[in-house]
Amino acid sequence: MAFRIDKLTVKAQEAVADAQNRALALGNPDMDTLHLLEALLKQADGVVVPLLKKLGVSVEQLLKLAANEIQRLPKVSGGREPQVNQSLRTALDAAAKI
Repeated sequence: MAFRIDKLTVKAQEAVADAQNRALALGNPDMDTLHLLEALLKQADGVVVPLLKKLGVSVEQLLKLAANEIQRLPKVSGGREPQVNQSLRTALDAAAKI
C-alpha cells in the first residue's frame, strides 16, 4: 500500500506540510524523516510530545538533536519544492500498512 496524504489525520497532514515548508525554507532538496520529526515535536496540541514525555524522553533535547542534524542536510538554491526522500517514503509507506 502506497502512502496517501489524504488518509492521514489532520494533525499528521499539518506535520507533513510543516516538514515540507521547513525543508523549503532551509533549501533542502529533499524532505527527510528529520523534517517530519521536528514538525511533530513542534506541534503544540499534537499527541507525539505528550507520548514521548510519558516515556521519559527529553523532547527539548530530541528537538535540538533533530535541528542540528537538519542543518547538516544538503542545501540547494532555486526554491524548488522539496521531494520526499527514500527514508521518509519508507516510513510513510510502513505507516500506511499499519
